[in-house]
Amino acid sequence: MNAILFVFLIIFSGCEISPLLNHTYNEFAQAKKRISSSTHFVGSLNLNIEFDWPKGPNGNPNLESQLQLIFRDDEGKLTNLPATHSLFVYGWMPSMGHGTADDGELIQTGMGTYLIKDFYFSMPGEWDIFIQILKNNVVDEEIKISVTVPESTP
Repeated sequence: MNAILFVFLIIFSGCEISPLLNHTYNEFAQAKKRISSSTHFVGSLNLNIEFDWPKGPNGNPNLESQLQLIFRDDEGKLTNLPATHSLFVYGWMPSMGHGTADDGELIQTGMGTYLIKDFYFSMPGEWDIFIQILKNNVVDEEIKISVTVPESTP
């Protein structure tokens, strides 16, 4: 009897939070899936841009969010922006009429990969993230991503 109980405890116990027992985890996983990543086509450069959130998004203004941008050509290879082009990213909350607490710092982390770090939302809610692709400091193309920003994400 003790052996059966021991095996039962080993099988049904674990280090991770069970999505079967923790509905908050399940709700978070569904929300993260909706906001996690997406792909858009940048017609002026004939490139695809993928978006992902390595951190966040966090509606708590004390918690950093990070947005990663990945550029790929039509063959799926990572590709840098041309030297004549640059990026500008900012957030806007249409329902409240204000932007993010801090639009962060854009750094290139590898071939075709850019990270906006120190990006701080001022509150949870519905936000639009604008990615502007500039050619010689003039907006060549703008992509808008709409996202529901929760209070915080683990």
